[in-house]
Amino acid sequence: MLLKASLDNLETIMQFVTTCAQRIGLTEKRTFEINLAVEEGLVNVFNYAYPEIKDGWIEVSCLYPDSNSLVIKIIDTGLAFNPLSKADPDMTGSIDERPIGGLGIYFIKQLADDIQYIHENEKNILALTFTNRS
Repeated sequence: MLLKASLDNLETIMQFVTTCAQRIGLTEKRTFEINLAVEEGLVNVFNYAYPEIKDGWIEVSCLYPDSNSLVIKIIDTGLAFNPLSKADPDMTGSIDERPIGGLGIYFIKQLADDIQYIHENEKNILALTFTNRS
């Protein structure tokens, strides 16, 4: 699925991701977790990947490496950004003491079973792997 990188397309992409999860019988709870993680990744692209232009694109695809796994691949041609290089936020202080930001990537790391990032051919490629957790 290739669409403009816009919040206007978020619902369409999330419906696509839900269909992908349902295709291999992932639980409703796991599908919700997948949607949460993918939405965080998408919103980061929508808000930060294309600061200079308004017509950036995003490609989202679903891969099924085996009968129990789903890989959501998010590709954009925006600014290079490796979410895995971002340190986890300090969760020990009170909410008032914590700096703003960083929780979305933290949630992705907690919800996905595996995360791979590469920047190649001027593209950010984020692959999020999810399995059916018991």
